Amino acid sequence: MTETSTIAPTIFFNVAWMNEYRGITDIDAPLVGGSWAEKHEVCNFLDINGRCYGFVQPPNGENINIGRIGASEDTKFIDGVTVVWSARARNGKTVVVGLYRNARLHSSRQKLPNSPLHQQGGFKLEDYFAECRVEDAFLISHKRRDHFIPRGTDAMGQCLVWYGDTDTGRLESAKIKNLLEKLSAAAAQGELEAAIAEAGNVTAGSCDDEQREIEEDVKNIFDSNLPNIDKFNLVRARVGQGKFRQQVMLRWRNGCAVTGCQVSAMLRASHIKPWRDCVNASEQLSADNGLMLTANLDALFDRGLISFDKTGAMLVSPEISDLDSKNLGLKGARLLIRPSEWQDRYLAYHRQTFGFERESR
Repeated sequence: MTETSTIAPTIFFNVAWMNEYRGITDIDAPLVGGSWAEKHEVCNFLDINGRCYGFVQPPNGENINIGRIGASEDTKFIDGVTVVWSARARNGKTVVVGLYRNARLHSSRQKLPNSPLHQQGGFKLEDYFAECRVEDAFLISHKRRDHFIPRGTDAMGQCLVWYGDTDTGRLESAKIKNLLEKLSAAAAQGELEAAIAEAGNVTAGSCDDEQREIEEDVKNIFDSNLPNIDKFNLVRARVGQGKFRQQVMLRWRNGCAVTGCQVSAMLRASHIKPWRDCVNASEQLSADNGLMLTANLDALFDRGLISFDKTGAMLVSPEISDLDSKNLGLKGARLLIRPSEWQDRYLAYHRQTFGFERESR
């Protein structure tokens, strides 16, 4: 297997020079030729609902030949593309100004979601060809743009779109892969440090055993030999769990949702809809999706041996005998606060998952 076999499909786009590419401002406007009406790239690194949308002017003014970077025939886009954004610097050399990782590249112009910053000087700058998540967009500081793109007949030449399907292009794609890895590592380090600081804020001043465990786990993750991006993902998840516990504790007045017990060592912040089943972070971290329960009730709830109806009355599984139900104090138990509409949506998921009837035994 050759080195280039692991390189993502790569395409090179040359655009006007800007510092930020987040809209035209008094101190940042596109430089080098062309009319303002053509410069849709002024917002190539603007965060629009968690995504970036990039534009380049194709040679024919219409389409990009995505087949030249591996797209199948008759497809309208290709995923997993590395998009290299370059521009001519003041010294006349062409340098990389930013990169998209894991991008979707369309063969034809697409229309942007509504963004006021794209409406500049009376023009409607709404076209794009490439898109990616914000976290996969790497804008290089204008003071550190020192990766040069080769020009010439075997390289970019005077074209605004270079498919890199030459010997020079394949060599340059390998260099871009290394550059992207360095940028990714630097971004992950910054995100990791921010997550570590956030973990300190979450656990600061807390004497709660579970919070201390979170703080210790974050420290161990940070000191491990894992890649920074893996560290960041683990730390972010652990910090999220700490925030979730704080919010659930407040929701249930610092005590067990059933017994009112306030012995922190006995309390567990239990997800109603399990973390692994949540469709997004909003569900994972929502206080509506949590119950503060003593350890024994948490174990029963987690295994589907108890649940709660929409009024808050406890439902007990037939697997628990009447004697055990009595000894555990389950008979007639209920949530101290009636579930809200949103809480019952999660409880309904729990009841459905474990096959509970709408009424308790």
